[in-house]
Amino acid sequence: RMYPTQPPHVALEGVGTFGEKVLYAALGERQVAGATGSLGGLVSAISHEFAERGLISSEIQQREWVPHLTLFKTLRGWGRLSKNRSALSPDAYSDILVSGLPDHPLISLDLCGKVGQSRITSFLKVEASVHLSEQMPRRPYARQTRNSRR
Repeated sequence: RMYPTQPPHVALEGVGTFGEKVLYAALGERQVAGATGSLGGLVSAISHEFAERGLISSEIQQREWVPHLTLFKTLRGWGRLSKNRSALSPDAYSDILVSGLPDHPLISLDLCGKVGQSRITSFLKVEASVHLSEQMPRRPYARQTRNSRR
């Protein structure tokens, strides 16, 4: 385990975009007593190991990592619809305020791989998960059954 006592904590620190198609909330890491290491260090170590094994190019390894939470992606279109795919305008999100939100423990990381070759139909699939603390992720809602509604 990387974080035996407490996982790293992250906070939302503003919004940004990747090109004109993805809106994200930037994540800032908080130093919390008992947490060891850093997310940036973890990403650097994994990137270095992948490059050594020939899994990623040195060009990809040198890209700056942007810790983020994806908030919105514009729809992908097929055929004629791809021409009408909308771009994000700064006017559409400039009033979003994410300051003042509480820190959140980062208790797991997912390693995702791209499935499919097409830019339009490809998607990310979780290949493996790493738990960073003894805490287990909570489900956002309890699954209801017919008997649980009584």
